[in-house]
Amino acid sequence: MVITYNVVGYPDTETGCFAVQINNAITKLVTNSTTFPLWSITLPGPAPSSGYKYLKLDPNGNTLLAENFTRSFLDPTSALATDYEVFDREVTDTKLPLVPLVYDPWEASKTKVFDDGVIATIHLTGDAGLWENMLMAPQEAQPMNANFRYINDKLVHSVDNITIGVSGKSSMEFNKQAIKLEFDTKVNQSFFSRPSVKLRSESSDPTMIREKLYIDMLNAVGVPTQQGAWVRVFMNSKAVGLYLMVDDIGNSFLKQTVHHGDPNVVRGSLWQMNAPEVEQQGDLRYLGPLATDYPKDCYKMKALGSNPVEAPMTQLIQLMKDLDDFKPLEMNGGEYWKSKLDVDGFLRNMAMEFLAGSWDAYW
Repeated sequence: MVITYNVVGYPDTETGCFAVQINNAITKLVTNSTTFPLWSITLPGPAPSSGYKYLKLDPNGNTLLAENFTRSFLDPTSALATDYEVFDREVTDTKLPLVPLVYDPWEASKTKVFDDGVIATIHLTGDAGLWENMLMAPQEAQPMNANFRYINDKLVHSVDNITIGVSGKSSMEFNKQAIKLEFDTKVNQSFFSRPSVKLRSESSDPTMIREKLYIDMLNAVGVPTQQGAWVRVFMNSKAVGLYLMVDDIGNSFLKQTVHHGDPNVVRGSLWQMNAPEVEQQGDLRYLGPLATDYPKDCYKMKALGSNPVEAPMTQLIQLMKDLDDFKPLEMNGGEYWKSKLDVDGFLRNMAMEFLAGSWDAYW
């Protein structure tokens, strides 16, 4: 019987390493270019009943830091490998308490990415100068290419030459930038059915829990929503920070979440609304039948959907006209809207937005 020990960690120097200590015997772990920063070693013998711990070593093999707790196997007689554990982090996998369900959950297309019981590691490598420029001047920075590696407690997923950019608008004013990761599906890049994800910096929320809790509440009321999980992010082996990784709302989100992954569904359009000036706001007021009737910076098309290419705002303008035509004191609202909206889902979302004060979300 053999046991494989695995730990995720960054040595203090390029030639430093990690080791596992079992019954006072210390054995170095190894890594390579396809698994770093995951270090592993396979050793003969049953899992130690006395436990084990990991050590950080300098280039000469001296201990720089030893974990101050002892790890153990749940069943030492049958263990074949550890999880991909994180150095100096005692908890690898846990179960967060669920928000009590109010309605049956929305059955979205599942993915391994958003396991909120594990804080995965995202390891990026790219041009240090371009990365520094992106962080220092996010509003002027151009996206850059980088190699990507995702390590959770069970798997390593690597993709070379993805695109990294800063994300958000007002969030760019903070020191910790939000990040968008894009995978080119045209060259078969993928991240478990997600062509892009966003790493939320949560700079305005010191607890880093508000957005994740709101996602869980939306799940509890049974509406399609982004999913989220915390990740630790490193660029060129240097810590960037703790982030909340969430779905990027786009075509793939509509397909995987709203339409259960069905590729044959004809999807509608997707628009991002903006308020570039006090007198110019994407407020869904009907201003006329033509796209030219609307300020160009207030509505940004994210997905054409089934609109004509020559008239991409057709469905959006029709919705605004429906809103303008509706006379609540003269019409039966239920009858009027049931053919135009998912009324039940809309009301659940609206109730949640008012309860939680979420004014920067999606519909």
